[in-house]
Amino acid sequence: SRDSFIDGMVSGGAEASVFTIVQPPECSTSIQEYAKLRFYDVCENYELFTANNPLKKQYRSVTAVYAQHPVDEIHNKLFKSQFISSKSYEAKVKFVYDYYRYSCATQVDSQLEYDKLCSIISKDSGIALAYIADLNMYIEKGPIKEYPIVTDMSCVLFTSLAEDLLVAVNTHSRDDTMESKKTTAHLRFAHAETVLPVLSALGLIQENPFQWSGGNVTQRQFNGHVIAPMATNIMFALYPPFNYEVNSNSNPNADMTGSDMQYTVQLFLNEIPTLFPFCDEFMCPLDTVLDYFSAKSCNESSFASPELCGSVGC
Repeated sequence: SRDSFIDGMVSGGAEASVFTIVQPPECSTSIQEYAKLRFYDVCENYELFTANNPLKKQYRSVTAVYAQHPVDEIHNKLFKSQFISSKSYEAKVKFVYDYYRYSCATQVDSQLEYDKLCSIISKDSGIALAYIADLNMYIEKGPIKEYPIVTDMSCVLFTSLAEDLLVAVNTHSRDDTMESKKTTAHLRFAHAETVLPVLSALGLIQENPFQWSGGNVTQRQFNGHVIAPMATNIMFALYPPFNYEVNSNSNPNADMTGSDMQYTVQLFLNEIPTLFPFCDEFMCPLDTVLDYFSAKSCNESSFASPELCGSVGC
């Protein structure tokens, strides 16, 4: 993902020299740095939760209902009745779900026309399979109120995000030379296992999609191709105070504490300006953001505490 992103930027006219690539550390080298983006990979209590997931029974029950139509439709289009009757229902569900997930999910969820490989999946089957996929994603990565470990373990990333914002402000306010302004973005590349807990911790997704079982599932908020599509991304854009350049350059004695001298942060979800749930305006005061991030942050010892991960290891 990182290399493709940089290739796209360079082909669009950006200079390759403006990027400083920092290779992510191996877990065995620096577990603290590794955990910032792969907290789910080192948190013992989360591993125990997924291994003994209490929501799997409910997932299997709902899946049995919603998979029936896609299973019948796709098998009847692809196979002869003798072959179909020789397979267990569980095997047929797995085949259909994997067919959708690995070959057709992006097309079926987001496009009006499918290629030949995916054309055997009707709109109704696509809706059912997408709902099953979202339930599967929810029980491991969603905002599960009864099991807050899924969301809370992202605290190490929130600590790092807050540090990034403070470093950017301190650099900008301390030194106005062009050299200090060269670092304009800190880009991190991760997976849905990282992104979804962060969205939950920010309060952007709070819904339990099981509540739509038996209803109009297309109305659900926890919709994977909306909240976590291919190349999903979150951006925190930091803006200097509105009058900073004018006052700091023309009047060194100017009052730099007024409301128009506040740093602000704007949230973008998949490039779309998005309101922080804890802020009334799109341009949210930095102090408000930092206060919220602080409440969601943790240090190394609290991350490994019995109340959170229990223990941390590669």
